[in-house]
Amino acid sequence: MISNKIFKNKYSLKYHHKERVLLFDVLRGIGILGFLAFHFAYDLAMLPDYFENFLDLTLVDPNLYFLLEISNYCDKVVFLPMMRMIEQAFAIMFFVVSGISTIFSRNTLRNGIIVSLAAMFVTLFTYVLGILTGSGYGPLIRFGALHAIGIGLLIVGIIELIARKLKFKVHPSLYFYVGLTLVSIGILIMGICKIPISSDYSFIGYLKVVVGLETDLTDHFAIFPYSGYIVLGASFGNFFKHQIFLLKGRHKKMEKIFKPLTVLGRNSLVIYLFHQIVFLAFFILLLVPLGFEL
Repeated sequence: MISNKIFKNKYSLKYHHKERVLLFDVLRGIGILGFLAFHFAYDLAMLPDYFENFLDLTLVDPNLYFLLEISNYCDKVVFLPMMRMIEQAFAIMFFVVSGISTIFSRNTLRNGIIVSLAAMFVTLFTYVLGILTGSGYGPLIRFGALHAIGIGLLIVGIIELIARKLKFKVHPSLYFYVGLTLVSIGILIMGICKIPISSDYSFIGYLKVVVGLETDLTDHFAIFPYSGYIVLGASFGNFFKHQIFLLKGRHKKMEKIFKPLTVLGRNSLVIYLFHQIVFLAFFILLLVPLGFEL
């Protein structure tokens, strides 16, 4: 018979910290795959803005005309309301799983700071991209998925920090009510306000995008409601902590089947951070030798 001491050690957070939950890696992988597909299609739609002579070359050269057709098709599909709904579904799943995963983190506040800094890098990179390609604010990501995740993790981390300082245990319901409040405010804003596409790039315009009063055509996930899904995920993770720990461990057969998705899931932050750089480099290396100019 296994003693209680051995059982407790086996299912303790310390014991499981280095192991992973295959299901969460797969779900994160599906989420990041959805982001990659959407953003690649968005970049295809933006080719006429990225390359100043794109229309001139594709309209004149029959061999290059297919690029214009692909770009036009992506332009029609990417901005369909249904596509926005699909993108949001992938995002919400990714956010909730990221929130649940905070139960495995030693320092959620630190992680929130790291993700927020990564999000600022994305904003800076897309701003510079707009300048270099002459497409202005077109590719600019002011408050995207990483920004929303960073704020959500910071909220969870601050709650954990206050709990440690005041020496009390956080009940999962606290995360639940905080997350529910953020999500409810977002749903209320979307229900009451007609949310316009932002054309204001001042500080006030930026704040409107951050809270969700205005939206961007590019990657946009406002604090309300999307950061709330991270906090809700943290509540689910804490509610079902012991059940989740039982999911941890190695499942060799399943890992083999889902390996492409688990690789994406385990490296989701790095992939999200650099995927636009990779996509842009791909298009430059492919099209500049054919005569296209930035």
